[in-house]
Amino acid sequence: MGIFKSVKYNLYVLWYVLSGKSTPLKKKLLIAGTIAYFILPVDFIPELVPILGITDDAAALVACISAITSSVTPEIKEKALKRIDG
Repeated sequence: MGIFKSVKYNLYVLWYVLSGKSTPLKKKLLIAGTIAYFILPVDFIPELVPILGITDDAAALVACISAITSSVTPEIKEKALKRIDG
């Protein structure tokens, strides 16, 4: 899986965990903050800086995925894969 597909997959995983009724509020807030940080143009390292611009977004994404791993079910993984594979 390429880097862009991997990022897209992880964003879908976050979205599906966020949408889950059994996901604790603390995890939902973490996910919402991570998605907002990824989408919003205000960053610690702006995207205008070649290569480094995306590293802070990627680090936030990896940290969030690590923190919510226990909430990622096989069904969520399958749904995310289907979304990126179309």
